[in-house]
Amino acid sequence: MDTTTVRIVCAVLFFLAALILALFLRKKKKTSVLHRPPDGGSASIDQPRDRDAAMTLSRALFSFRGRLSRRDYWLKGFLVLLPIGIFNNILAYGVDTDGARVLAMIIGVGSLWPGLALLVKRLHDHNRSGWFAATLLIPLANIVFLLWILAETWFLRGTVGPNRFGEDPVLEPA
Repeated sequence: MDTTTVRIVCAVLFFLAALILALFLRKKKKTSVLHRPPDGGSASIDQPRDRDAAMTLSRALFSFRGRLSRRDYWLKGFLVLLPIGIFNNILAYGVDTDGARVLAMIIGVGSLWPGLALLVKRLHDHNRSGWFAATLLIPLANIVFLLWILAETWFLRGTVGPNRFGEDPVLEPA
């Protein structure tokens, strides 16, 4: 096999891995977790919460509303978009045809929406407006803001308890 065929096969395998992961994450698991009401009342077993119903895969990737925990960001966002990004780069730089480059551009533009939706929901988890991401458009200052936003959204826990964008997505036993 020549190198172009190997690259195409690798790209297809990465794309299929992304689809399988997306289907795996789409399954809903109901977990009964003790939930402490926001008014500080006692925990109640009568209020089971469905952890995955709060943020389904499609809602995580396509909606700009609500908050997203770090766990959901990594599992439902990053791990789904990473194979798509690898596939896209193989198409753009590894396959030397115009059709592959056009397909790579379409995939790149199509993955902008899910990437922005994930970023905005992580910013909401830190009680910041989604418009804070627009700071990345400021020349030179965008380097500082990029490091700040990445550190905040990738590694730091969001606002504890409810904020103006919704309930705390991290469910902790009482």
